[in-house]
Amino acid sequence: RINCLHEVGTVLCEKYGGKFVNLLNKCDNSAVKLLDLVLQNFNCFRDVSEFKGKTVSIHKRAQILVADIWCLFEGTGKGSFPDIDKLTMFADYRVPQSLQHYGVFSYDKELMDFLSTNQVMPSGHKY
Repeated sequence: RINCLHEVGTVLCEKYGGKFVNLLNKCDNSAVKLLDLVLQNFNCFRDVSEFKGKTVSIHKRAQILVADIWCLFEGTGKGSFPDIDKLTMFADYRVPQSLQHYGVFSYDKELMDFLSTNQVMPSGHKY
């Protein structure tokens, strides 16, 4: 996380006069545009992985950042994002856990067997 802080500080200083508000001013009160700006400017916010030969983009932290700004400003002023509903639901582990519990979807047996061992799944694992 310290590397992410360094990256954000460096980019803000080099491109936005050292202030996040200058980046925020470029989004024209659009949650989607702010999300795109964050993803374009800060590598550490790009949650992208390969899964079975396909690129999967989650962007959890970037979307949480945008949603937190919206909440901070209570949906007004610089945090007035009429398109806030265009963000996806955040990919928290509780979401799939709940959906699986209620039978909305199910995991394959091999994955469930692995999860039942309570081992930490390393980043980039085939699941």
